[in-house]
Amino acid sequence: MSLKMKNKIFVMAVLLFPIIAGCAGSNLFSKGDSGQPQQESQPTPPPQPAPPALPSQLSLMGTDFDDVDIPDELKLSEGESILMNTANFVGGSLVYSANVTVDSVIRFFKTQMPKKGWEFLASSFARNNAIIAFKKPNKNCVIHITGPAGWQLQTKIHVWIGNSKDMAPSEKILPLR
Repeated sequence: MSLKMKNKIFVMAVLLFPIIAGCAGSNLFSKGDSGQPQQESQPTPPPQPAPPALPSQLSLMGTDFDDVDIPDELKLSEGESILMNTANFVGGSLVYSANVTVDSVIRFFKTQMPKKGWEFLASSFARNNAIIAFKKPNKNCVIHITGPAGWQLQTKIHVWIGNSKDMAPSEKILPLR
């Protein structure tokens, strides 16, 4: 092959390379995400409806504490919460957490609980902890608030609530003699 012929082939290759490279991005040479040539797409089946959510363990207990407002920011930790429902007692401990300040949680409960008929009993504060207690007839509520510290990155709120039903005098427990 002569030098002149080699130069012509080289020039043609240089001129054709950008054209071929440009076509590689077009639909003529289009490939799917897997690097394989695309096949005709099959119609996708309609999405299946999500199965209904199972009721939470707490709602299965049949315990209704609608007279205690909880701030929307707080997230319930069902794994740490526990409820008890007997013939004479309904209560338990509900555990929440959120990125909120201890002071904001205290203000919320001190403002909202009286609106639901709760009477303020007592409070205790120590560093990053607070306890607030409220009462109603046959009902008590103690709220323990712990701010973030150490490994605990969020404020944790324990709401202990108990609702004892009135017992007839004969049902009251008498001390042993």
